Amino acid sequence: SQQEVELHAYLTTLTLPLTHDKDDIFEWVAGNSPLCVFRSSTTWEVLRSRQEKKDWVDVVWFKGAVPKHCFTMWVTNYDRLPTRSRLAGWGMLVSAECAFCSRFDETRDHLMLTCEYSTQVWKEVLLRCQSPSTLLTNWSELLSWIRSS
Repeated sequence: SQQEVELHAYLTTLTLPLTHDKDDIFEWVAGNSPLCVFRSSTTWEVLRSRQEKKDWVDVVWFKGAVPKHCFTMWVTNYDRLPTRSRLAGWGMLVSAECAFCSRFDETRDHLMLTCEYSTQVWKEVLLRCQSPSTLLTNWSELLSWIRSS
């Protein structure tokens, strides 16, 4: 474009502020720290955007955890499981009813906590954990229970 040509012409007319008593050097700086060696991992850490650490991170990712369980918990925590309710919402020709009980829409909370089948599983888990048998009714209650255990 004409703007690019004009910018190029302007940039080629600029004189660089070089000092003639020193040799020209190159230096890689990441953040405020000069580096001896270029490392893409260091560059990535400087360039990537950061978010606040989520309060549920330690519930999902922890030492000794099974990676596929961590991934499933992470997806579930973001309420992104491909439940029947979500699939139907995407226009797929599936019933939104729960595959286990066929009584309610299959949402994350229903599938994992309030379905009759899930309730039986949770009763057994709470019994084995010697925890009060108060059933969990929503995801935030589950996260709170896990953190307190």
